[in-house]
Amino acid sequence: MPTIPIFSQYIYVGQTQNNDAVLKAFEPYLLKTQEYFHSPWRGARCLTSCQHPKNGDLPWNTWIENIKPCLREFIEDLNPQREYTIDIIENWANIYYKDDFQEVHDHTFPGRTFSCSYFLEKDTAPDSGGEFCLVNDDFKTVKYSGIDNLFQKYFEGERYIPQPIGPGTLIIFPSWLKHYTFPNHSNKRRTTFSANFRINIKEKPNG
Repeated sequence: MPTIPIFSQYIYVGQTQNNDAVLKAFEPYLLKTQEYFHSPWRGARCLTSCQHPKNGDLPWNTWIENIKPCLREFIEDLNPQREYTIDIIENWANIYYKDDFQEVHDHTFPGRTFSCSYFLEKDTAPDSGGEFCLVNDDFKTVKYSGIDNLFQKYFEGERYIPQPIGPGTLIIFPSWLKHYTFPNHSNKRRTTFSANFRINIKEKPNG
C-alpha cells in the first residue's frame, strides 16, 4: 500500500496465558475493597490500590510472571540495539463498578519508559463500555488545519481504542501517551492493573 502512516507511536496489544491463575490469586483481595482500596483521585471515579499502604500485600509476583513473555515480545519487536534490563517502577489495581471511569492522564515522569494496562476482568458484551482509549496529543495541530473535516483517515487520528479487549489482555504504551477509560456500563465488576516500566542499558561488569 503506497499510503503509509509516519511518526508512529508503538504500542502492544496482546493476550496473556494465565489470567485465570492471576484472578484466583487476587480474588480474596478484591473482595476486601475497604481494606486494600481507596478513592484518592478527584478526576476519576473508581477504587484503586495506588498509593494505598497495603498495595504491596497484593500478589503482584503472580501477575508479573504472567505478563513477562508479552513484555519481552514487545521490547524485542522494537529491535533493541543494546542489551537491556526491565525494571517495574510501580504497579497498582483499579476496580470499576457501573458508571465508573478514568480521566485523561499520562504517566510522564523521569525514569518511566513504558506503561501498561492489564484487563483482569472485563465484560465483553456489546455496549458494556469501559473501553481503554489512547489520545493523540498532537491532533490539535490537525484540527487547526481543518483537514480532519475533509478526510476520514485524518479524523480517525484523534484517538485509538485497541480491540478486541477481554480478560487477560495486556496493552503496553509509551508512558507519555495520554489515555483514559470510558464509563463502565456493565453491572459486572471491571478490574484492571497498571504499571510503569523503566528500560535501562545493561551495564557490562568491570574487568
